[in-house]
Amino acid sequence: MKLHFVVAGFSKCGTTTLCSMMAEHPKLFMPTRFKEPRFFDKKDYSLHWDWYQSLFYTAPADALLGEGSVSFAEAEFADLSLKRLVKHFPKVKIILIARDPMDRIESSYREMHNSGTDWGVHCPYNIEDALVKFPNMLRDTMYKEIFETFKKYLPLQQILVLFLEDLKANEKEVLDQCFNFLGVPFMSTVGIKKKHLNEGTKKYYDTPKLRELKFNPNSGMADHNIPAKVLNQFMPQLNLRKPFGKEKLEWSPKACKLLVDALGGGPEIFLNQFQKDISFWPRYASLLNES
Repeated sequence: MKLHFVVAGFSKCGTTTLCSMMAEHPKLFMPTRFKEPRFFDKKDYSLHWDWYQSLFYTAPADALLGEGSVSFAEAEFADLSLKRLVKHFPKVKIILIARDPMDRIESSYREMHNSGTDWGVHCPYNIEDALVKFPNMLRDTMYKEIFETFKKYLPLQQILVLFLEDLKANEKEVLDQCFNFLGVPFMSTVGIKKKHLNEGTKKYYDTPKLRELKFNPNSGMADHNIPAKVLNQFMPQLNLRKPFGKEKLEWSPKACKLLVDALGGGPEIFLNQFQKDISFWPRYASLLNES
């Protein structure tokens, strides 16, 4: 087996959407059941090669093989995962996609509320407390530092960096970049207009009442870890789980300071490498102006 490419993240920056669009190309194959195998960050990964290879058994013989594990671009796992990946597939090509740091944090915050309970995570109800309790939300937004890890293991010609803002503005142009990078024919029909998956506004959160029931040993729920997908099917009808919708999230001054202090000048340095000014991310730029 030869792995040709990985859509590696950054997390909560549109990787699900991008993978879905790219997978429509007949010369590209990505596993549909396991969009994120997260194979190379497993402690005993070398014992599961048969399973990993089985994800690609149905691929056409002439297709390039790829997958979309964002663990490659997570601060906790990037170095180890990339080291292992490059050891086995030194010619692999990496696609990264970033977005405004504030938008990434908010998407991560919503996801932690939506599915965090699957992993025993109960996210605080405000961003400030969430950033303090889960500092990886900040570390995973440090694009410059994580990108340096990629450059440590791969030459620049094997890395393509994209931006979610560009994907939303011009899907065809960004997809053409991907196809050119991977060396497959252009396809003007690939991609479905407005095909944005895994949107944060469609995520759900536990109401305080539901969280109280989960922690109450007499409620009958405390001993059962009900998957978020199941909760989302019936808890909203009971007004115990609610969608985030399009309501704006509140950023306290302390939350803003935590973000700016953690990232420093990193976002500006990262953007400059791709001929973009910090104004490309207006929300984060406004924080810098206020600080």
